Order: sequence, then C-alpha cells, then structure tokens
Amino acid sequence: MTSETPTNTPRPSPTDSPDGADRSTPSAGAQQQDGDWDRLDGCPAKTYCVLGDGALVAAVTDRLRARGATVAVVDELPGVDASRGAPVDIATLDGAGLDAETTVIAATASDARNLLLAQIVRVRYSVERVLVLVHAPDRVEPFADAGHDPICATSTLSAAVVDAI
Repeated sequence: MTSETPTNTPRPSPTDSPDGADRSTPSAGAQQQDGDWDRLDGCPAKTYCVLGDGALVAAVTDRLRARGATVAVVDELPGVDASRGAPVDIATLDGAGLDAETTVIAATASDARNLLLAQIVRVRYSVERVLVLVHAPDRVEPFADAGHDPICATSTLSAAVVDAI
C-alpha cells in the first residue's frame, strides 16, 4: 500500500487542505522544508502514525497521503480523518494499530508531551522509528540522545522565513 519515493522525485503538494489554503504552488519556504521529507526516504515503514493536535497533524497527514502512504492519525481536534482521543491515552493508541514497522511522528504543541509519546510508542509498541517535533532548539540533542529522530520546528521555520526574504 505504501510506495517508497526516491529522493530525487519531487514531493507532491496537496492542493486541497483542511484550512482551505491552495497548496498547488509551494512557496520558497515550502521548497526549503521539503528537504525534511528526505528523512522519511528509505524508511522501511509500510504505515505511518501521526500523533498530535490541529493544523500540523492535518498538514503532515495530507503530505504523507499525497505520497501514497498509509497513515493512521490520533488527534484530539476535529479537522482530519483520525482516531479521536488524547494521543497519550493507551486505549486510543491501541486502536491506532502501532507495531515495530510503523513510523510514528509525535507532533503536539508540547515538547514534554512529544517526548512522552515517543517513549510510550517505542517501549509499549516496539516502534523503531519515531520522529519527534521539538520546539526549543536546546532540546534537540537530549531527544536524539533518547533514541528519537528530532525535528526542530523553530530551526526549520526560522530557516524557511529567512530563505523567503
């Protein structure tokens, strides 16, 4: 069900998004951010699971599905086809079908919650690949030391803003 995308293949950008924004023509900043999608290339996962809340979860889900990936979503907020519930709720996570082959993306607004989610899915479900959204740049190294793949929102967004100027 999942097709791997070679690193030299341009990433599709969905034209329809939950917020109604037209994403048919990526901005310069969006082009820069596409480099982060290379972190998913070569990943043996057949499915992805995005844990979080709100617009970021919807955007990540849209982009993964546009690549042809199978995506499970756990989100507390309406706006995306997801399992409703707190991402830290074990019963909700049990329903998401996590296993060792799933790549999990922890993308809440809280670094502490993202780290907790990463630890839970790694220990309870034996998930090998966990990408963790980190908001504070000084927390990237400790998240990596814990065995996770951190993506710093602040560094990525600030680079996109400066590159767009």
